[in-house]
Amino acid sequence: MNNFSKHSFLSDDYVSESFIKFEKLSKHIGAKVSNVDLSKVLSNTQFSDIYNALSVHSLLVFPNQNLTKHDILRLSNFFGNTLPHIVNKYNQDGMIILSNKRDGKGNLIGADRSGMQWHSDGSFRKTPNRVSILYSVECPPIGADTIFASTYASFDALEKSKLQELSQLYGIHDYSWYWSEYQKIRPPLTKEEKLETLE
Repeated sequence: MNNFSKHSFLSDDYVSESFIKFEKLSKHIGAKVSNVDLSKVLSNTQFSDIYNALSVHSLLVFPNQNLTKHDILRLSNFFGNTLPHIVNKYNQDGMIILSNKRDGKGNLIGADRSGMQWHSDGSFRKTPNRVSILYSVECPPIGADTIFASTYASFDALEKSKLQELSQLYGIHDYSWYWSEYQKIRPPLTKEEKLETLE
């Protein structure tokens, strides 16, 4: 039996078949990953180990990585085609830049105030995102926290009566509505951008 047995995934620490180390971060979500350099091309075994661990832990943290845009895109493409931001001006070289910094002309260099509410990336799409990759380049010493929660654990913790109630309901994930209600500091979506939210 290889290192990807059910037992190894549920243990706090384990080493995969490709010698990548995974350390469980909490009871319900997250593992810290070491002994892998994402700036290099991953072998099929390494990617398989990472993919399997992601399926179990839902969130993987790779500390102390030094990546270029090319490295990030290569890693992203292992999981499938990258999806652009609905607002075209936030797309740069195949990825989305999140930033509150400004260039020499006073223009924001990326999407400011993004993800300030609980959300799941791309949930409004007919085929939602399978994976999101967040690479931090510069963060202030206080704030700028990114917080994750396990919806699996939340669902499992619900009382049976609540599960029955929710099973009769439907959720509508409407990006155009979200933009008009929660992003009023920004220009409205263009007609083309609104159409993209329906794809």
